[in-house]
Amino acid sequence: MPCSDVTELLKISLDPEDRITSYSLNKRTCGGTMGRDELILKMIRGQTATEIVQKPADEFYSGITFSSDLREMVYLKHYFAVQSGLAEFLGRELSESHSECTVESVVYGPDGVELTVLVHIDMLTDKIKACGGCSGCGSPKKQLPSFRVD
Repeated sequence: MPCSDVTELLKISLDPEDRITSYSLNKRTCGGTMGRDELILKMIRGQTATEIVQKPADEFYSGITFSSDLREMVYLKHYFAVQSGLAEFLGRELSESHSECTVESVVYGPDGVELTVLVHIDMLTDKIKACGGCSGCGSPKKQLPSFRVD
């Protein structure tokens, strides 16, 4: 898979009541991530899939002051990815401003649902590069930004 592929792999776990228990967002090409792979989990854990799909971004981060535009963009990238993945799972359409995604698998079990979604981050290509510096294509190794939510 070429380093120019900006598709990310989103995994979401929902309990039997469709409440988010965990998620991870990683680059499909190298497994790297911008921020942490569960950057916004504390903010969305326990909310239902429907609540996330219906919640506008400004409500999601209401009360948070971001230290930089990059930090805000990374949080929103995670939120829009989760929101888009859940919308696709629920069969709902979001506005054109959200990234496209494809549900790759849905596994139902006694503990809930495990979703695997491919998220196409085309709308942020200029700011979010697919290359995490894995050196697989000859590019120099580099460290991706890491953010913590306290």
